[in-house]
Amino acid sequence: MQTEKSHDVHPVVLTIGHSTHPIDAFIGMLEKNKASHLLDVRTVPRSRRNPQYDQSLLPQYLEDEGIRYTHLPKLGGLRHARADSINRGWRNLSFRGYADYMQTPEFEAGYGRSWNWPIGKKTDGAS
Repeated sequence: MQTEKSHDVHPVVLTIGHSTHPIDAFIGMLEKNKASHLLDVRTVPRSRRNPQYDQSLLPQYLEDEGIRYTHLPKLGGLRHARADSINRGWRNLSFRGYADYMQTPEFEAGYGRSWNWPIGKKTDGAS
C-alpha cells in the first residue's frame, strides 16, 4: 500500500500598512504577494482620511477579491506603559506600553488566535 507524503505547510506572514493608497492599489499589493487572509490588528479600524480602510468597507472589498478579513484588536497598539514596567529600555512610552502589553494573557490569546486559520487558498468570495 502506497501512502501519500504529507507536506508541512508553514504560513507566510507579511506586513502591510494601508498608507494613502486607493483600495485597488492596496488589493493589488496583496494579490501580487499571494495574500489570502488579512488580519487587521488596528485597535481602532477606521480612517477618516482614507475611508476605504474603514472596517465598515474594507472586509467587503477584500471578500469581493477572495481575501479573508479578520479583525484582531488584541494585537493592536494604543497601549499604556505600566508604572512597574520591566521594559524601561524603551524610551518611547508607546513602545514601552506595547512591550508591557505583549506580556499579558490578552495579548497571548490574540497572538494564539492569529495562527488558527486555514492556510493558502483564497476564498471564492462566499466565506
